[in-house]
Amino acid sequence: MTSIYYQANRSYPLTQSEQEQVAQILKECEKSYPFPERGEALCQYSYDPADPACIFSGSAKLPYPYDDDEADDETMEMQTEALFFLIEWLTSVRRVIPDAQWDASLENVELIWDEENGYRLMTNEEYEDYY
Repeated sequence: MTSIYYQANRSYPLTQSEQEQVAQILKECEKSYPFPERGEALCQYSYDPADPACIFSGSAKLPYPYDDDEADDETMEMQTEALFFLIEWLTSVRRVIPDAQWDASLENVELIWDEENGYRLMTNEEYEDYY
């Protein structure tokens, strides 16, 4: 299964307003996620007091084939649609917590943050330079 992972760090916890806004975004994301039977929308992991700087973290799973050997065109199309859907919602969450240090990736490939447009995938050139 392919997943998106994200984490926000800063020196103080989420404010009440931030918590409420993030909860609303996550609720709306889950409600409108196009493939709930084959993947998972953005979620929030429980706060870990052992890592107080991590104020928000979670993951989302892209649609997966019913059978591990079934990586067909339909699944690939669903994964692509879900990826762009989830990136848009993750951008919304990040905009609620703009002063944190964020890390977001599709598996082990970093998502790129663009202040004007939000998260995006790496270009081929950026990917080649990354590795």
